[in-house]
Amino acid sequence: MARYQPTPIQLNRAEGVGYDGRATIKLQPGITYSNIALFTNLVKRATIKKVAVDLNGSEIAYASGEELDRIDQFLMKHRRAGTFVLDFARLEYRTMLGIRQKELITLPTDDVTLIIEFGSKAAEDPTVPTLKGVAMVTNVQSDRYYIPSMYRLTQNIAAAGEHELIFPNAAPNRWLQRLMFNEKNASISKIEIFRGSVRIYEATRDEVEFFFQRHGERSPVSGFFVLDTGLTGFGSDGAINSGKPGELKFKLHVDGPGAMEILVEGYDQIKQLPQAA
Repeated sequence: MARYQPTPIQLNRAEGVGYDGRATIKLQPGITYSNIALFTNLVKRATIKKVAVDLNGSEIAYASGEELDRIDQFLMKHRRAGTFVLDFARLEYRTMLGIRQKELITLPTDDVTLIIEFGSKAAEDPTVPTLKGVAMVTNVQSDRYYIPSMYRLTQNIAAAGEHELIFPNAAPNRWLQRLMFNEKNASISKIEIFRGSVRIYEATRDEVEFFFQRHGERSPVSGFFVLDTGLTGFGSDGAINSGKPGELKFKLHVDGPGAMEILVEGYDQIKQLPQAA
């Protein structure tokens, strides 16, 4: 990879900004995005219902304003009211591959749109919302080998005890780096991960939270259980391959029933890397 020196650029003007509406920003194709920051005058993060990246008609990454803030809270990053950051590059990792693997590489022929969905005005929010976008970008890259992903799953837990989650939409080219479990209805006390019949991970909640504070600069998030495979700083090596459909399973030890949302972060490898001559 070439020299790494992201620089800021101003994004195009947002169209359609307003409460209970859908704003869009057309992103310039042919450059590489390290992150995208949205500066608003909002007070409540929950007013931003969704920030999404549409690449050639497919929504490849999305999260709510609260979820983006929660990731920053977990990673102990600087946060500011009214500002929402969608990170592609992972500056918390130690190697250049880990840092840059999830960058949003756009090609000159791509059609890329940033979508921002506003909810209703909260009492604390200003009468008229404002929105401005700034991105940290690097030089054009000639090809794209990885596509970043961020999306939400929902599991319906029938009862307290052990709940098996067979990872959906698994594929040999799909990798998982962080899962954030929303414990609004049920709390997790222990997690086990299996590949087929082989257990590859087992830890209690206390152990998970001890190690991600000892090995990485991570902070527990109240009401959430976080599984971070890159806490040692090696995001590429630590990522879990989702494997063939039905192969990757999670066993969650929970204290009650209910729906559980999971924010999944990772990447898909869409092309083999070129081999050195």
